[in-house]
Amino acid sequence: MVKIKYRGDQTTGQPLKKGETRTVVVTGEVITTPSGDEYGFEGEIVIYTANVLDNLSNTIPAAFEVDLRVNGTPIIQNQVFNETVYDDETGDLTLEFIVPDDTTLPVGEYTIKLKWNTQIINVI
Repeated sequence: MVKIKYRGDQTTGQPLKKGETRTVVVTGEVITTPSGDEYGFEGEIVIYTANVLDNLSNTIPAAFEVDLRVNGTPIIQNQVFNETVYDDETGDLTLEFIVPDDTTLPVGEYTIKLKWNTQIINVI
């Protein structure tokens, strides 16, 4: 048997940059119906608006994606924050959807909300 001694040392290493983590803050959610009250009827266009910023009060990058959901069921999916729906100066988001027919969405009361997954977005 032969004993071998290995000297302590270290590798040259590889770089690792730690990214920044932020949260999304949504305020001022409003639903606007053609009648001006809380009732939307089959085939009508309803407008969802909200202010969406990060926890440092910065606007959200255009590549960010959200779903608009009715009681958990998506009615708009993977909506990016492009200039047609998101004001990158104020943080105001405006989404329009058509109230589904009664077979898809029976008469009743529903909660409309945004949902998003964790996303890693390259920001310059």
